Amino acid sequence: MARPSRADRRRLNARNVPATGRTEAPNNDAPESNVVVANVVEAPRTVRTTRRVLARNVADSIDYTAEYHVIAHDLRRIAIWGSLLVVIMLAVHFSGLV
Repeated sequence: MARPSRADRRRLNARNVPATGRTEAPNNDAPESNVVVANVVEAPRTVRTTRRVLARNVADSIDYTAEYHVIAHDLRRIAIWGSLLVVIMLAVHFSGLV
């Protein structure tokens, strides 16, 4: 059989609580075992009307402009060296040296 869910356990516990709010004295070899000791007054539950504010620090945006300049510089150097090597390879191929 499936285990009861949390809601089922809560409902079951709510049904087992006496509705009158009275408690009975424990059996201490007294002739009357069902003696009402006192009325148990439960404090009313306070309803939270305001929601807790979740204050989180917003991360500052990171400025990547310096890194972009470095990357652009590197890509320019790669393009220059790559095109220079292609030109040299074509010149060597058509010159007949190799």
